[in-house]
Amino acid sequence: MQMMISHPHRSLIKSESRLSKTLMAYGSMTALMIGCLTLLPVGAPMALAQESSGTMIKVQPGEGSIIDSSQLTTAPSQGLVDQHGKLIPKDPLTGQNAIWPAEGVEPFEFTNQDGEKISNESLKGKPYAISFVFTQCRGPCPMVTGAMRELADRTQKYDVNLVTLSIDPARDTPEVLKEYAKTYGADTSRWQFLTGPQNEVHKLIATNFLMPVGEDTSPQRELGKEFEHTTNVMLVDALGVVRGKFNSTNPAEMAVLRRHLITLATGVEPEPLPEEKMIVLAGNVRPIPPEDLLPRWVKTLPAINAALNGLATLLLITGYICIRRGQREMHRQLMLSTFMTSVVFLVCYLVYHWALHAYTGSSGKKFEGTGIIRPVYFAILVTHVALAALVPVLAIITISRALRGQWERHRQLAVITFPIWLYVSVTGVLIYFMLYHLFPGPQA
Repeated sequence: MQMMISHPHRSLIKSESRLSKTLMAYGSMTALMIGCLTLLPVGAPMALAQESSGTMIKVQPGEGSIIDSSQLTTAPSQGLVDQHGKLIPKDPLTGQNAIWPAEGVEPFEFTNQDGEKISNESLKGKPYAISFVFTQCRGPCPMVTGAMRELADRTQKYDVNLVTLSIDPARDTPEVLKEYAKTYGADTSRWQFLTGPQNEVHKLIATNFLMPVGEDTSPQRELGKEFEHTTNVMLVDALGVVRGKFNSTNPAEMAVLRRHLITLATGVEPEPLPEEKMIVLAGNVRPIPPEDLLPRWVKTLPAINAALNGLATLLLITGYICIRRGQREMHRQLMLSTFMTSVVFLVCYLVYHWALHAYTGSSGKKFEGTGIIRPVYFAILVTHVALAALVPVLAIITISRALRGQWERHRQLAVITFPIWLYVSVTGVLIYFMLYHLFPGPQA
């Protein structure tokens, strides 16, 4: 006997049929997009080397323990440790190893370009960036001061200070520094040029900023190359604590410094400038992770994606339990909720990879794990990627069969869709923790 269907039910079935067709088209498109994106390289290695491997670094100023920086090593998944195996913590803002004195820069008082006394106390209250040069330099000093000038221009709307400290006070008098400041068009109300007794300046740089500095006193020394010094610009917070070092010859590092300096001044991380998005790393500098060039909202997306995968896992398991207990309506609601969660995940996933490429030129984060965990990670990743491309199509067909009341066909496909969907959701969370927490890689 043919079953008669009332008009409202026919309308509902037609509506669900149209929805199913729409979901099918959407699923085919999104599966293709996922496949294309996930086949992109996991990440591109970025050059390079430490600025100097033999600098003498005072790890614990209070204990007076001097070690050679070449003895600092990176322990996988742990970070940087000293020669005693003691873990050096990371700075929460810069992510760099917090090797500088926790109590801040020791007291000093130098003279600026106008003959005024400037001390560490007078600099407190505002974050500042400080570089070390000498005006007669025929080496990298012009590049260092040029980078500082660019930093000054890009932070002029913010309440921050810049400091250039001369390492050649015998020649760099206040009058000389005043002319030097004019040469670079410096606004000396916010960019101080300091000079002071050479022994005090060099001691401050070596023991507080932990940077190399020295004078060549040999008879063979060359004019304009009498001093050896770092090209790093140091970031100091409003309390006088050093927070990180950034190579002034590397535009990428200076872009990160600008953003950290503004963050310290305002409490809000600024968006990258348009020109910073196109930065290419120079050679022979410390590696900068691509994520450091991302705005804060983009950095949160991997964690959000992991949370969405975790939520999908819970919904899938709960939905399975409900159908086993015969709670069909609850099962239906949970499966639809799982599908919508996966749709939101897909949107966040696509936005993250678009932003990552737009801001850094990178298509993904590089996995830093070594040893046996590396093939394990890539085995999980490859199967995750392959099956993730199938999930939208399988899920949409399975759901559409249920909406049409094709229960037997729905069950036949569900036994395939469920374990694949569950595997993709679980491994999505696992990949996130392996990539961002268990093996995040060494920080500069």
